[in-house]
Amino acid sequence: MDRKWPVVIAMAGGELLITLDFFGLTVALPKVGQDLHASTPALLWVVNAYLLAFAAPIIAVGRLADIVGRRKVVLIGIGVFVAASAACGVAQSSGQLIVARLVQGVGGGTIFATTLSILSNAFPPDRRSSAIGIWSGIAASVRRSGRSWPACSPRARRGTGSSS
Repeated sequence: MDRKWPVVIAMAGGELLITLDFFGLTVALPKVGQDLHASTPALLWVVNAYLLAFAAPIIAVGRLADIVGRRKVVLIGIGVFVAASAACGVAQSSGQLIVARLVQGVGGGTIFATTLSILSNAFPPDRRSSAIGIWSGIAASVRRSGRSWPACSPRARRGTGSSS
């Protein structure tokens, strides 16, 4: 087996972190709101703080990765993302959760900005499209399969799903 293909799997793993986080929060948001006694605007900020922090630094992070090294930057992004995920899990208020989601968004954006660049540089031009196709196919499959998870169904969100 070519030594470059594990790179595709590792980069797809980074995308998997981001995707699972998105689906997990989408499903859990009503319960999170109850547990933290959060208002609707606060819950909107839980989602939007992540999205803003995810998107805003992508270009700068890509350039930083070019300067200091892609591997180093993606590992920092994963570390930030995982640490912020833990902070989200122990948040005691909606304010704490919003701040943790903001930091998590920076980590997620860092992962996103560097994975494609790592793939592009790991493969020669004649094999690059195959690697990117497999990477994006894995990410799309996970995103698509998330819609069929029992907890993501509209019935489960209304609380009418079975408890078995």
